[in-house]
Amino acid sequence: MSAPGGPERGNGEDGGFRARDPRVQKAYEVARTVVPLVLVAGLMVTAFLLLRHYFYLHNEYTTDSYYYMVLARSMKSGLGYTVRGSAYTLYPPGYSFLIMLASLVIKDMAVAAGHISILGAVFAILFTFLIGKELFGRVAGVLGAAVLTFQPAFLKWACLPMAEGLFTLGFTAAVYLWLSGCARGSRARRLGGAAVGGFALLTRVQGLLLFPLLALILLLYWKDAEISLWEVPVELALVGLPFGIFLLRNLITTGHLTKYSDVYTKHKSPLTIGVLRTRVKTYGWSATLDKLVMGLAYLGAALALIRKWKAFLILFGWIAMFVGFHIFWYWTYERYMVPAIPAIALLAGYFFQQTGELSYRAMKLTWDKREQISGKIGSAGAALLRGTAVVLFAVVIVALAGGFAYTIGHEIDRGRAVIRLHSSELSDDYGGKALFKIAEWLEDNVKDGQKVASDFGPDLSYAYDGPLYYVQPVPSGDPIEDADYKAPGLLDKLSAAGVRYLVVGKDSQPRPVDLVVGPELPPIFAVRFADMGLTQAEVDRLKLVALFNEDYALPQPHEVDIGVFEIPTR
Repeated sequence: MSAPGGPERGNGEDGGFRARDPRVQKAYEVARTVVPLVLVAGLMVTAFLLLRHYFYLHNEYTTDSYYYMVLARSMKSGLGYTVRGSAYTLYPPGYSFLIMLASLVIKDMAVAAGHISILGAVFAILFTFLIGKELFGRVAGVLGAAVLTFQPAFLKWACLPMAEGLFTLGFTAAVYLWLSGCARGSRARRLGGAAVGGFALLTRVQGLLLFPLLALILLLYWKDAEISLWEVPVELALVGLPFGIFLLRNLITTGHLTKYSDVYTKHKSPLTIGVLRTRVKTYGWSATLDKLVMGLAYLGAALALIRKWKAFLILFGWIAMFVGFHIFWYWTYERYMVPAIPAIALLAGYFFQQTGELSYRAMKLTWDKREQISGKIGSAGAALLRGTAVVLFAVVIVALAGGFAYTIGHEIDRGRAVIRLHSSELSDDYGGKALFKIAEWLEDNVKDGQKVASDFGPDLSYAYDGPLYYVQPVPSGDPIEDADYKAPGLLDKLSAAGVRYLVVGKDSQPRPVDLVVGPELPPIFAVRFADMGLTQAEVDRLKLVALFNEDYALPQPHEVDIGVFEIPTR
C-alpha cells in the first residue's frame, strides 16, 4: 500500500531510475533510503547544538518556566502537584513530571527543564520528516525538516524551560503514528499514536486539537485503516483518559476542573471585528516570526490543494485548528502557534520540492515527445526546443536551490536576532540576576518560624525554597494567582501571619504617587509601594535591611533594584 498522498512509483520522487546492473540498482535504492535519514540526523544534531547555545544565553526565564520548575520540585519533594502547598490546576503535569525525573540525573533544575524542551524539539524534527515522507515523499520531508530546524519562533520557545518543545514532539509523533497507522492499516501504530497523543494532552491543553485532527485523518483513510469498532473507544480513552484523571483530581481537591475556566472568565473580552482581525493576522501570518516561511507555506498549500488534496486537508487543517482555537482565547500570543510550525515547515518544503518536480516533468515531456515535435517543427527546431527546456530546467533548479539556501540563511539571521532580543528582554525580569542574590540572602537570614512575602511570583518561589506569600496577583501582566494578603492593613495582616521580611522589586512603570521614600531607596519604590496599596504610615514603618542592584545594557542601559524590608512588630 502506498503512503498517504505520497509519491507513486516513477512520478519523479525517484526519477524513474532503473539501472541495468542489479548491483547499481540496489545501491541506488539503499542510497534513497539512507541519505535522507543521514541528512535528518545531521539536522537533529545541528538543532541540539543550536538550542543548547541559545539556552545558555538566558539567565532568566518566563513566569511559566518557573511554575513548571516549582511544580517539578514539589513532586520531587513528595508534596504532589502543588505550588506553595496548594493543588495546582492550570498546566497539566506532563512536562513538570519529566523535569522531576530528569532532575534526578541533572541536579540543576533549570538545565534539566531546558534539555527536556530541547530534546523534544530535536525529535519533533524527526517526526516532521516522517510526516512529510508519508504525505509528499522523502525530498519534501527533508526540506520541511530543514525549514523547521532553523525556524525562529520554534527555536525561540524550544530553547527555554517551556513545554513547547516537548508538546510539539508529542503532537507530531501522535500525528505520524496515527497517519501511517490509518494509511497502512496498522492497528499497533494507531494505538501508539493515541497513547502518545494522551501524553501530549497531559503536557498542554492544546492537545485537545488532536481529537479533530486525528478524526480528519481517519475519515480520509477510512478504507485503508481497516479499523475495528472496538478500537474507537479504546483509542479515545488512550488520548483522553490521562487528562481526564488530571481533571478528576482537580475536581476532588479544589472543587473545579481547571483554573483555565476561571482565568478565561476573568479576562475574556468581546470578540470585535478589530480584535478578530488582529488575531487572524497574528496567528495566520506573523506568529512564526518569519513572514517569508509563512508565504512559502501558503504557496505550498496552494500546490498541495491541486496535487495532494489529502495532504492539504491534513496540514492546512492542522494550522487552521490552531488559528481557530486561539482566536477565541482572551490572550493573543505567538507562542500558541509553535506546535503548528511543523505543518507550516512541511508546506514550505513541499513548495520547493513540487516546483522542482513540475519543472523536471516539463523538461521530460519535451524529450518523450521529441519524435512528434520533430515531425511538426523539424529536427533543428525540436533540438532547439529540447535544449531550451534543459536550460530552463537547470535555471529553475539553480533558482530553487538558491531560494532554499536564502530561506535557511534568512531563518538563521532572523532566529539569532529574535532570540537575542528575547533573552535581553527576559534578563531583567523579576529582578534578573539580583533575584538569586535575594534568595541567597533569605536562605542565610530567615530563621525557623519566620516567613517571607513578596510582590514577585513563582520566580522567587523557585529561587527561594521557603514559605512565601504573595502581596499582589501574579504574574502581573496576566494574573493566574491571586494575592494571599492585600491592602488595606497589609502590614498588619502579614505580621499576624508570621511574615518577617517583605521582598519588593516588581516591574513598575514610573508615575507620580503620593508616597515618599527615604533617600536610601530609588524613587521607583514609591510606585511599588503604591501598587501594593500601602499608606505613608506603613511605608515609614518598613525597615530596609538589604538592597540589591544590577545594571543591564539592553534594550537600553538601566538598573534593576530589589529591596528586602523587615516588618517590625508593633
